[in-house]
Amino acid sequence: YDCKGGTVMTVYFKKNSAKVVVPGAEAVTLPQTVSGDGFRYSKKSYELRGVGRKATWTTSRKTLSCRAR
Repeated sequence: YDCKGGTVMTVYFKKNSAKVVVPGAEAVTLPQTVSGDGFRYSKKSYELRGVGRKATWTTSRKTLSCRAR
């Protein structure tokens, strides 16, 4: 994913989880959770959610708005 500000986020989707890799941060694996529309993965202070090509990565420190390549 290409994110605002030039950050590149890589996400590895598996059956019921997603591993999120952002440069300069520790990789985080999140379990899939219920979403009304699109996809949602969350654990503690981390959340990855999106619809179509758009995704939002939220941590306790920041939020990134991203678009799939």
